[in-house]
Amino acid sequence: RFLGKRRNSAARLIEFFAKANALRRIDADWLPRTDVACLCTDGLLLVQQWIEGERLSECRTSDWSPDALRRFVGALVDAVDELHKLDLTHGDLSPKNIIVSLDGAVPRPILVDVVDFTNDEEGTRTPAYCPPEDNDLRTRDRFAVGQIASELAEACSDEETKALFALGISKCAEGAAPWLSLKSLKETIVFRRRRPPNARLELEVEMQRVGFEGAMLSDNGVFHIIKPKKAPNSIEIFGFNQRLIVDFDPADQKPFEAVATKIGMREAAWAQ
Repeated sequence: RFLGKRRNSAARLIEFFAKANALRRIDADWLPRTDVACLCTDGLLLVQQWIEGERLSECRTSDWSPDALRRFVGALVDAVDELHKLDLTHGDLSPKNIIVSLDGAVPRPILVDVVDFTNDEEGTRTPAYCPPEDNDLRTRDRFAVGQIASELAEACSDEETKALFALGISKCAEGAAPWLSLKSLKETIVFRRRRPPNARLELEVEMQRVGFEGAMLSDNGVFHIIKPKKAPNSIEIFGFNQRLIVDFDPADQKPFEAVATKIGMREAAWAQ
């Protein structure tokens, strides 16, 4: 980029190199590596890792599955949150500044133009992705994520996904101080696998000595399954007043021992 008289851009140059230097120390899959940032003759040179992929603004996101869409926006939320935790901001987040890279068939976002140079005192910005009261760069970044998520949801044909996105975005935008966090958006759209209708787990255990015989009694129609921290290769299944402990071989994760016992109401209540 041509600079002209450097002394007229001294403050902007200091800010640019400080940010470029901070980015050089970051190793993240959502950010291109920064190799070189320096002055050369009358210009400014910035060398970054080449990223394969398309800009989000050029992608046919209507072809994405609801799962891929949720994963993409969830990863975008994580990227912006991590950037902010490093005391950095993007400032001009938009579909043109996001590269879509593919991990197999799953799209993931890579933020580009995180560091840029401009003589404009307000910096580079895309008005459509700036909040009405645009006085904080972190808020601007989070608002942009909400706008991008809204546009992606509009292109999705799945009505449930659209509804979840709308709910998450509205939660982030509500209150006297909106867009202080993207937590509600991510928690709302996180993909939850549904249990198939009439799904059931049938398990038979044979052992020489048992504390009870026959089928385990359920606790009001359900069984509680716990994986103890102190026994990572075991699971405990609790019913109404019974417990089954199954130990697995750490080498192949196949069960090799089981113990069935009666339990008291205190232990049953703890499992809940």
